[in-house]
Amino acid sequence: MHWINTQYDTELLPALEEALNKPGKKFIVLHINGSHEMACDRYPASAGVLDTGNKYEDCYNNAIRYTDYFIGEVAKRLQNTASSILYFSDHGLEKNPQLESIYMHGSRNPSKEAYEVPQFIWYSQPALFSPKTAVRVG
Repeated sequence: MHWINTQYDTELLPALEEALNKPGKKFIVLHINGSHEMACDRYPASAGVLDTGNKYEDCYNNAIRYTDYFIGEVAKRLQNTASSILYFSDHGLEKNPQLESIYMHGSRNPSKEAYEVPQFIWYSQPALFSPKTAVRVG
């Protein structure tokens, strides 16, 4: 078991590769920063492609794009193994109506943006088509 504090989520990829190279079945949890507060700090400057003039919106949306990129990199490392990814956010963020630059969670009367979170399951091709590892969903 490892706990690694990183600036960017992609810095977890070497630890993932190390775990994948060990023999045996695995259950790996990657708790990522994603688009948590201070979203401008969640991705390298080279990954910042959106520039609409609203810095805070751009930072948040660039952080979402970077999370998508990170999940894609995890999937690439699993694509030839009988593996799956379960992704979900631990909470949503809602924009503070009084302060344009503040996204928050944990308020007393949260909006649905604070608790309706994205979730998906991805299966590699070997996991989908192997009778030993296939999972019936539905």
